[in-house]
Amino acid sequence: MKATRNLAFLGGGLNSAVGYTHFLASQLDGYFHVVAGAFSRDPAINLRSGQRYGINESRIYPDLASILDSQGDNIDALVVLTPTPDHCHDVRQALDSGINVICEKALATNSDGARDLATAAAKAGRHCVVTFNYTGYPAVREMRRQIQCGEIGDLIQIAVEMPQEGFLREGASAQNWRLKDYQIPTVSLDLGVHVVHLTEYLAAPGKIKGVRARQQHNGLVNSVIDNVNAIVEYHSGAVASFWWSKTALGHRNGLRVRVYGTKGSMEWSQMNPEEILVADQSGTRRIIDRGAPPPDSEFSQSSYNRFKAGHPAGFVEAFANIYRDFHPMLASPVSESVDSHYGVNKAIDGLELLEEIHRQALTTWE
Repeated sequence: MKATRNLAFLGGGLNSAVGYTHFLASQLDGYFHVVAGAFSRDPAINLRSGQRYGINESRIYPDLASILDSQGDNIDALVVLTPTPDHCHDVRQALDSGINVICEKALATNSDGARDLATAAAKAGRHCVVTFNYTGYPAVREMRRQIQCGEIGDLIQIAVEMPQEGFLREGASAQNWRLKDYQIPTVSLDLGVHVVHLTEYLAAPGKIKGVRARQQHNGLVNSVIDNVNAIVEYHSGAVASFWWSKTALGHRNGLRVRVYGTKGSMEWSQMNPEEILVADQSGTRRIIDRGAPPPDSEFSQSSYNRFKAGHPAGFVEAFANIYRDFHPMLASPVSESVDSHYGVNKAIDGLELLEEIHRQALTTWE
C-alpha cells in the first residue's frame, strides 16, 4: 500500500497559469494530498483558491513563513509555483527549514542562483527537483528507451522546437514579471528550459563544443526577446537545432522533437502526444503508439494506461507521471541518481546552456 504524501503549495492560485494543473496532477493517482498553502498574495484569491482545492481554512496561510512555522512537520514537500524571479528566495527558505522542494521550471533566472540552491539542498540533505513536465509523456519516455537501446544508431542530430503565438496575437498581454528580461531572457526561462532539457533527456549528446544563436523581438509585449534560434555542436559530433518563440502565429504550443541517427529517426509532437513516427534505413516509415507497443515498451506500463488506447492522455497526465516519479524519491536518501533528470544539477546544466546561447546571440549576430 503506497503512503500518501502531504504537499503544501506556495503560489498556484486560481489566477495562476499552472496552479490548477499541478493540483490535478498531484491528485490523479492518489499519491499526494495538498494539505496547506499560501496560494496568492491577494487575500481574496488566496482564500478562494484554498476553498477550490478543498483546503481547510485554518491551513490557508498568508505567506511561506506561516506555512513553515505551522506545517513544517506535517508536509513532505513544498511545491513552489511563484514567479520564476522569486524561486531562489522561496526555494532557499524551504530548504533551510529542512523541507523538500518541488519547483515549477525554471529553477532560477541564472545558473548562479541554481548553484546556490544546490548547495542549500546538499547542506540540508533535502531533495530539490524541477517539474520538466514534457518528459512525463509516455511517448517521450519510449523515444528515450529506444534511443538508449541503439534503435536509431549513433546520434547525428536532434531538432527541438517550441513555437507559440501569445506575444503577437491581438490583445497580447503578460504577467508583470514577464515584461522584462533577466540574465537569461524570459522566453528562454519559459520555453527554452524545456527544449534543452528534452534534448539532454532524450539523447544525452554530451559536452558542448560550440554555439551559434540569434535572438529577436518581434511581438507586442514590451521590448523583451520573444524569438530564439540556436545551433549547438557537441564534442560527440552531434548537432542540435533549437527554436523557441512566442511570436509564431498559428502555434498554440507547437512543441516538436526530431531525433536522427545513423540507423533511423524518431519524431514526436505534443499536439499528437500518443504517436511516435519512426523511420529506418530501408525507407520504412511507421507509427508506434499505446495500441500496438513494442516489447518492453514504456507504452506497456500500466501506470501510463489510465484508460485504453484510442483515448489520448495528455498534458495533465504527463504532469501526473512526474509526480508519480517524485513520490518514492521523497522517501529516499538524497542523491543525484535518485533525483535523476529532475534534480538541481540538471537544472544548472540547462541554465548554463541558455546563458551561453544568450551570450553568443549578443556577440555573433550583431
